[in-house]
Amino acid sequence: KWGDHFIKTGELLIHHQGKHTKLESLLNDEDFKEECQAWLRQQKPESRTPGNLKVYIEGMVFPKLTGHIKKDTISEKTCRNYMYLWRYKYDERKKGVYYDGHERPDVVKYRKEWLKRMFEYQRLMKDFDGDMMDIVSEPQLKLGDKELVQITHDECHFYANDGQRRIWMREDEDILCSKHQGRSIMVSAFLCLYHGLLQLSDEQMRENPHIKSKEAFILRSVQTDGYWKSEHMLDQLVHQAIPIFEILHPGCVGVFCFDQSTNHNAMAADALIAVRMNLSPGGAQPKMRDG
Repeated sequence: KWGDHFIKTGELLIHHQGKHTKLESLLNDEDFKEECQAWLRQQKPESRTPGNLKVYIEGMVFPKLTGHIKKDTISEKTCRNYMYLWRYKYDERKKGVYYDGHERPDVVKYRKEWLKRMFEYQRLMKDFDGDMMDIVSEPQLKLGDKELVQITHDECHFYANDGQRRIWMREDEDILCSKHQGRSIMVSAFLCLYHGLLQLSDEQMRENPHIKSKEAFILRSVQTDGYWKSEHMLDQLVHQAIPIFEILHPGCVGVFCFDQSTNHNAMAADALIAVRMNLSPGGAQPKMRDG
């Protein structure tokens, strides 16, 4: 066949093997496309995901169009590709521009000094290794040294209108965030490298009846409890974290680490601060101390 054709025409036959479409794409089915796009338009941005689209297609679209679509499953990757083709993009909702100041000269200088101190402390701390972090290396303590234990503190606020930051949206669509953050919950906790959340067991609580709190953990609502201030954090440190630490790590010294929030840098109520001083004689003058 090939030879005869070449002798007669002087040309080779065009090879068509493997060039035909083996499966018809669902994108060519107008009913399928309309069903999916209508469903996507009806969804809230947070619910508009390839995973949810897959569930909808398999549960609703395929059974409905079973007469001319011979499929019953579809992959999440395929759904993601369809959403891109239908001009959806996975993007982040932004409320504004945020500058963290991590590279300011004073911040860089402080960070270097802090790292130097932490490396000095590290030789007095236990080290954990292994896939499960179950290999413990004891510190080589000299005479008079005490083991150090790092305790970290962090706070986090959760707002009712936080929502998802990254959502699927059409390229010509603009999803507006609520300007009001909504009700909030603030969580303040102390974490230990050895125990996770700094907390006591039921047995330890029975052995130490003077301890008021089982864990160094506070859940607080701004709307009902008021703002979380530096005095609240100090109260948690003194009455929760330190007493629990002394029971969990007897004979050790805690290295308590806090982030650089404005709340943590607050001065004492009677600190000598120029902006609190009266510019002229008379009036109520607060008593302030130096230092």
